[in-house]
Amino acid sequence: VWHKFYADMLGYPCSNGELLSSTTEDGGCPSKESPGSPARKQSFSDPRMKLLMSLQSNGLLSGEADRQQKTKDAKAYPDIAALANFAKTKENFHGILVSPRDSRTPSAIGSPELVPAPLKDEGIEFDLVDCTTESTSAQSSPSGGELLPMPASNARMDPERADLLWNLASHGSPKLKPLGGPEAEAATSGVYMLSSPCLKSSKDPEVQSIFKPLDEEAFARRGIELGMGAVREEAAFVIDRASGGRARVPVTARASLEEGGVRKKGSVQLFVGGSLGPVEDFGVPRDLPSAEAMISLDDAQAVACLDIRICNTDRHPGNLLLAGEKPYKLICIDHGCVLPAWWALDSACFDAWLDWPHMRTAPSEATMNLVRQASEGLPRIVVELEELGLPLQAIWTLEICTLLLEHGVLTHQLPLRSLALLMTRTDPAEPSWLERKIYEACTAAGLAAKFVPEGKYGDLTFHIGEQFERAFLGAGSTSDRRLDAIHNAFFIFLGSAFANPEVICAAKAADDAM
Repeated sequence: VWHKFYADMLGYPCSNGELLSSTTEDGGCPSKESPGSPARKQSFSDPRMKLLMSLQSNGLLSGEADRQQKTKDAKAYPDIAALANFAKTKENFHGILVSPRDSRTPSAIGSPELVPAPLKDEGIEFDLVDCTTESTSAQSSPSGGELLPMPASNARMDPERADLLWNLASHGSPKLKPLGGPEAEAATSGVYMLSSPCLKSSKDPEVQSIFKPLDEEAFARRGIELGMGAVREEAAFVIDRASGGRARVPVTARASLEEGGVRKKGSVQLFVGGSLGPVEDFGVPRDLPSAEAMISLDDAQAVACLDIRICNTDRHPGNLLLAGEKPYKLICIDHGCVLPAWWALDSACFDAWLDWPHMRTAPSEATMNLVRQASEGLPRIVVELEELGLPLQAIWTLEICTLLLEHGVLTHQLPLRSLALLMTRTDPAEPSWLERKIYEACTAAGLAAKFVPEGKYGDLTFHIGEQFERAFLGAGSTSDRRLDAIHNAFFIFLGSAFANPEVICAAKAADDAM
């Protein structure tokens, strides 16, 4: 099919499905002319032939690219029903998915509150196994269909995520149904309830999760690519978990499943069945003592720290849940619109908590410890996010915002509201303080950057040079070397700017402008 498609597109004759102009075994053109003949030299100068040879060398004509993509998807979006059927036991399932050096005990799921417990081991070591050359085996889906590559035994995942996937699929293919109610209304993509099969012979409780398929993502955010919502959902869990799970992002993973003969890839997040509802259904008092009686200072500030680090563009009162008894526990959901590209930080949104009295007071001791832990663990998390497949431009956003949080809290002891305002556009037409500092950092690092009026009202939009942006979007071994050379100068400037006492004055000015 590929041969005929490109033959038709390029205008070359095709016979019996074979591309007559395809290359020979020695890499040349199947002409009867000698290798050095003018006819052969002309074929190499033909742009159509160059395109054809490029497609073949990249595996697009042989099917190799498709096989490589399936192998990649088998790791990133494992078919959990096929994998559970292949593994047979929980131990084997974990042996395939879980990092061999990650010996943490999986958190229990299925409890009435379904509130993820903070990790107690703060000195956790993540397994950084390189999976780029992993081998795979094939296993058919329980519902039939094509053979699917299975993740190799060195695929890496923590026990929490593997446990969630096992409990969903250990008794057969999970059941999928559209979700209604507040969760669906607040979401930025198609939302489904994914439930483990109920077997009369099993004593295990039904496990439920939220499934968001990639092909139904409906959000439109500058700097956030469609089809990357699932990896951002999982990244938010990974980032929160590494800091002790203080923001209580439910266990989140990626998976694929077959529904009606169609394979769907997406994010899987543990369903918070014990929540009281979104915070928008409750009124948070305006005085600090009453507000702390409703939500503790440490819990509220932990959520703000997470949202600032991931530059959340969609933290509204509908995706922040309350659970338990007073003081209520906060649970953060719906993270498909976090970590935009670092050159697109114009849409930061913290509406859910920006005006809470918890955010107007100084950071608590627990918050300062949380920020310190997040800063010290950042290099390790960057490596894990790279393994997840989070785009490099999104990882830079995490580094920028974590650096701002570190200096804002630990150096200047600024309230979290003040830091949030430094990231927020009080006037949609004017860049935030953070955007302007990023522009200055680009200038200091010798990078082309500018603000361009766009839209009906001429809002200033930050842009970097096209060549530099392409280096990020196509980051590979060559691009990475170039970007690494820029990284140091860029972040040295930002570190100095964020440590400068001028930040305190800028925060006060931003607050006065509200």
